[in-house]
Amino acid sequence: MRISLIISLNFFFLINQTILPQLDNKPLPATKGTGTIVFTIYDPMGLSIVGAKVDYQIYVLDKFLFSNSQTTNQEGKVTEIVDKFPIMKVKYEISKDGYCNVKDEWKIYDSEGTNKKEIFLYPVDNELGFQLIVQDYDNNLVKAADVQLVLKYEDGYTDNFTFKTDDLGMVNAVLTLVSDHLKNPCTEYINLSVGIKKPDFHLLKEENLKYKSGSKVKLNLELTSPNDYFTKEFLNNNKNINLREKISEFIDYLALKSILSNCILVNRSVGLSDFKSKKNLTFKFESMNVYNSIRYNKYDIGKILFDEVIRKILEPLNIYLFNVMGFSSFDLTVIGKTKDFLNEDKEKDIIYRFIIPKEIVTQYKNKDISGQTVLDKSIILMDDERIELKLQ
Repeated sequence: MRISLIISLNFFFLINQTILPQLDNKPLPATKGTGTIVFTIYDPMGLSIVGAKVDYQIYVLDKFLFSNSQTTNQEGKVTEIVDKFPIMKVKYEISKDGYCNVKDEWKIYDSEGTNKKEIFLYPVDNELGFQLIVQDYDNNLVKAADVQLVLKYEDGYTDNFTFKTDDLGMVNAVLTLVSDHLKNPCTEYINLSVGIKKPDFHLLKEENLKYKSGSKVKLNLELTSPNDYFTKEFLNNNKNINLREKISEFIDYLALKSILSNCILVNRSVGLSDFKSKKNLTFKFESMNVYNSIRYNKYDIGKILFDEVIRKILEPLNIYLFNVMGFSSFDLTVIGKTKDFLNEDKEKDIIYRFIIPKEIVTQYKNKDISGQTVLDKSIILMDDERIELKLQ
């Protein structure tokens, strides 16, 4: 800490002794090296704007250096060559007829080389362009979905629009804004909420999306279905219809009761599999928690996930699926996450599998056995290696 402070003080002293005197005496001597600042101006669609006026002033350590005014070229760009300084501030204002002005500051550290700034200008109008593409989990386009848009203005006024997706799963519209509730299109934001409904799909809501008038909104949203949880093989086998219905009831129950608040059921994970010549019903869950590897080893995390995930679903599994024929055990996978919180390490997945016979689940539900006995009577794999877990 002391070394850093000394270095910082020495650097500040050097800057003040070498640069500030130059700024107080005109003309300014050139420093060693040059750099380039480049403004690129776009419209809301990302197209370059030609002929936009760019006014800018250059400062070094809050001392005025010079100013200039240019208009953007065919690529929407303005370029300025500057001397090399360790810290530079650029105050700018972008303007063009029919567009809202943009005024801001840009700090550049070490101006040598190419320094780029991209800026979007929004038209002064009372319209909001809207494009929506709706797909399912397998990227199929969803047509004839009901789409409701709610626009909320800064003064609290709301406006509603309804659409249906076309044969390409799209909605293309220009939304006319109410000028009486939009006093300053260049500064006020519109709050956009999107709701999508379609039979056999979950209701989808996207809220608190903020845009200025003149924006071109582009959204690509995914509708999910209860069938997304099933593997394709399981879903396409007509022999599994009754079992699918019971599994769907079980999944709905988990969602209704918010039983797994820190965990999600992974799509395309529910189905039937073979293990040691026995048929098992498989589910895969993913924990949203990340565990500190310094505090918890892999076995500790396995015990935590057993308590936080497996224990909570054993009774619902027994209620909805015990009497269904076609499998002998539940094959329950839980993906845990671990990370060294003291370092910049990435999260690492640990995959736990709990293969639990149906009769053991029933005994636990009836309080005939403990959680430890459930583990002892089950097959437990950690990253595909068989282990034992002791809760105490």
